[in-house]
Amino acid sequence: MAGGGKFANGAITAAFGRLYNDEWGRTRTRKVNSRVKFTMSVDEATGEHYYRIRGEICSMGPGCDSGYADSVYDYVNARDVPFTGDDLGGGLKDLLFGTQQIRHSESAARRTSMNATVEGHMFHPGYVTHRVHFENRVLYYDVTGRGTGPYPGTNVFMGRITFRPGVNSTVRRFGQ
Repeated sequence: MAGGGKFANGAITAAFGRLYNDEWGRTRTRKVNSRVKFTMSVDEATGEHYYRIRGEICSMGPGCDSGYADSVYDYVNARDVPFTGDDLGGGLKDLLFGTQQIRHSESAARRTSMNATVEGHMFHPGYVTHRVHFENRVLYYDVTGRGTGPYPGTNVFMGRITFRPGVNSTVRRFGQ
């Protein structure tokens, strides 16, 4: 019986083991598609975690200048706090179930916003930064998460599934 029994149990166990192991260990970078890359590291011993989802928008030139970068940031800024539907400005915000609070800040001049967990949040201490910027004449949208705590692998996994779709859609919308 190829579809059940011990074979199926082993296949499921192997799949979950791979998923779990993909989140732990040394720093690694994975190409999500031709214009989006995901980099992560997790230190189980210290609880430190880091991830970056980097979307390549365009190369600097006609049509890809500071004004275009501002347009990309305006789009990103309206969507940079998960599970909300609009630009929230700065200050303390409820995230998820009302008791999971973050402090949100933004700087249009730097094309950057940050969500930092507040004490009592399940992922405290930690923060996520959204940044639209030029580097080596290429416009990028980076989402970076960093923190420490009891759930480093979960932080990275949740960051990836929460923010990667937004990076992908921004690249699809503005990529040249």
